[in-house]
Amino acid sequence: MQSDCFGLAMTAASREAARHYDETLRAFLGFRGDTGTHMKQALDADEGLFMGHCIKGYFFKLFAIPALEEKARQSAGRARELAKVVSARECEHLAALDAWCAGDMVECAARLEAILVDYPRDIWAVHAAAHVYEMQGHSQDGIAWLKGTEDGWIGCNNFTYHVWWHRALFHYERAQYDEVMRLYDAHIRADQSDDYLDISNAVATLWRLENAGVATGGRWDELADKAEARTGDHLLAFADMHFAIALAAAGRAFALDDM
Repeated sequence: MQSDCFGLAMTAASREAARHYDETLRAFLGFRGDTGTHMKQALDADEGLFMGHCIKGYFFKLFAIPALEEKARQSAGRARELAKVVSARECEHLAALDAWCAGDMVECAARLEAILVDYPRDIWAVHAAAHVYEMQGHSQDGIAWLKGTEDGWIGCNNFTYHVWWHRALFHYERAQYDEVMRLYDAHIRADQSDDYLDISNAVATLWRLENAGVATGGRWDELADKAEARTGDHLLAFADMHFAIALAAAGRAFALDDM
């Protein structure tokens, strides 16, 4: 047994494997773009790294891409082969991954929440705090919070765009629509990826602006082009709804019917 960077016991063949696993966690929680590199290094150091296979399966599922579903199941299968020699906490992660692979999101969430109750080592503090400021209606404090922490998350992976979305939401609540549009073009939709999270950020921004009577120009068309290629995914209702909104807003009636 080794200890990970949060002080939790984990099954690993060497300290090197555990170190690379720690870097995988730090990279993921820090929105960094080198998460996959550290994941590969951890499994290269210990092909039998149980939590390595579990988290690899989690990552495949998080992408919500049909082509990666089988890879997620393969990761769960490899972890299952190793399950007899790991701790009860680690086995709970496999149970959560199995439930996710089976499409049982309720069971998956319940398993993960139970793990957090017993091992409270939470994450993503900037994003969590942004939600707190939003739900309390403290938009100006939220803007200040995100400005003050920007050096810690700027330049990280695409979850950065979601943090920018939270910043835009605070400005929206203050009716600062020009600033919302600026953040949309400069940050939220800067790289125009087809990742469902990035598309969801964009859709949720334009939808709010149009509800406030703000003209959004031709920005829906680019989102609808991406959504039209994803109408057959049907892995997450959250993603499907945002794709559908983009298609409807751009007048893509046939694609919407197909979806």
